Amino acid sequence: MTDFTGEAAEPRDQAAADAKPSHPDDTRPGRNDIVVSTMHYGLKRMIFEKDTAVRTRDGTILYVNVCRPPHDGKCPVVVSFDVYGKDTIHVAARMPAGGPYTLGQYDASLFAAWEAPDPGFWVPNGYVVVKAAARGTSGATGKISPLSLMEAEDFYDVIEWCGTQPWSSGKVVTNGVSYLAMTQWRVGQLNPPHLAAMIPWEGVSDLYREWSFHGGIPETSFCPFLDSLLKRTWPGCDLDELDVGKREHPFLDEYWEARHGNLADIKVPLYVCASWSTQGLHNRGTIEGFRQASSEHKWLEVHGRKEWETYFHREALERQLRFCDYFLKGEENDWLDTPRVRYELRNRFYDGQTKFAAAWPLPDTQYTEYHLHGRTRTLQIRPAQTHREIVYNSTAPNTDAGRAVFTHTFESITELSGYIKLKLWVSIDYRRRHGPVCRLAEA
Repeated sequence: MTDFTGEAAEPRDQAAADAKPSHPDDTRPGRNDIVVSTMHYGLKRMIFEKDTAVRTRDGTILYVNVCRPPHDGKCPVVVSFDVYGKDTIHVAARMPAGGPYTLGQYDASLFAAWEAPDPGFWVPNGYVVVKAAARGTSGATGKISPLSLMEAEDFYDVIEWCGTQPWSSGKVVTNGVSYLAMTQWRVGQLNPPHLAAMIPWEGVSDLYREWSFHGGIPETSFCPFLDSLLKRTWPGCDLDELDVGKREHPFLDEYWEARHGNLADIKVPLYVCASWSTQGLHNRGTIEGFRQASSEHKWLEVHGRKEWETYFHREALERQLRFCDYFLKGEENDWLDTPRVRYELRNRFYDGQTKFAAAWPLPDTQYTEYHLHGRTRTLQIRPAQTHREIVYNSTAPNTDAGRAVFTHTFESITELSGYIKLKLWVSIDYRRRHGPVCRLAEA
C-alpha cells in the first residue's frame, strides 16, 4: 500500500531509524532481526531467516533465505530460484561500468540477491521475499541441471512450500531477471497450486533457438562461460554442462524439448518485461513467452535501457507492485486498465518515448519487403534485375574491406518496432591467401 505522498504506508519506525544498518555477512543461519538500509523507505526492521531447509519430492534438501516483515501476519510471497546461490549480493557483486558493458546506474539494498527482487522494496510494501537456491548449490546436494525438468520440479516444490508457511497468505508470485526469469517459464508450465502470478524479467524461454543455437548458429561464448562460472562457484559440483549438451545435441531433440516444454501450458497472470538491449539472448524468448502463454491476463513491457537498471528503477518497481497488489492482495487499484503492451520507441542512446498498444505484434504493423541492390549498395522495394556478388574479407571486420554495407533512406518518418527478418545467400572461399572471403549475392 502507498499513501497519497507515494511513500510506503508502513508507519515510520523510529527505533529502526536510529539503528545501525545490518550487513548480510553478519547474519547467521536461523532467525536474524535486521535493519535494512532501503533505497526508498529509509531504514526498515525485518526478519531474515537464513539457510532455511525445504524438502523436495525426492527427499533432496534445498536451502532458501526468507526476508519478511517484523510483525505477525500473513503476506503474499515473492520468490526467485537460480543456480547462482542465495547469498550473492547483487550490488556488491555487480560488474563495473564501462569496458565491454554499459550497465547503467541502479541501486538496491544489500539484501537484494543477484538479479533477484529487493527485500528493501517488497518487505516494506507487505510482502515476504524468498530467495531459493537450486540443488547442488548453497549447501544442497544433487546435480546442477540448468533449466531441466528436474530443476522446474524443485522450483514447484519451493513455491508450494512458500504457499503453506505460517507467514504466507497462500499466494505466491515468481520474480527475477535473466536466469531467474528463465526458471519461471519452465515452472509456470507445471502450474503449482499456490502460484498466483509471474514476473519473468528478460529471460530466454527456448534454450535451443534463443541461446545455444540462436538463429541456427552455435553459441560459443556464454555456454562455456556459465559452465565455468558454476564450476568456480561450486567446486567439485556434479554439473550438467550446457556446452557439452550443445555439442552432443546439435539438433532440436528431447534434450532441448525437456528444457523448453510447452509455453501454452502457462495459465497464471503475467507481467513480462523484454528489452531491445538484449536482442542477442533474452529478447525473442521473452516476447515468445508472452505470446504463447495461455494466460487470460498478461502484459508486456519492452524497454530500451539496461536490464538491471530498469528492473531496480522505482517506476518499474511500482508497476510490478500494482500488478502484484491486484492479483495477490485483491486490491482494486485499476491495474486491469493498464494497456496490454508498453514499449519504448528509441531514437538514440537514452533518448526515446514510451508508447502503448493493445497487442503484440503491434496491430497496425505494416510489413514491407526490401531487396539488396549490389550496384547501388542500397535496399529497394523492387528486386534487382541483374545478379551481382559483393565480396568482403571476413578476417578484417573493422575495415571497409571487411564488411558489406547497404543503406536505405526512408522518405517519411517511420517507426520500426517489431520483427525483422533477413534472408541472405552467402558463400565462403577458403582458398584465398589472406583468410576466408565471403561472397554475398544480392536478393
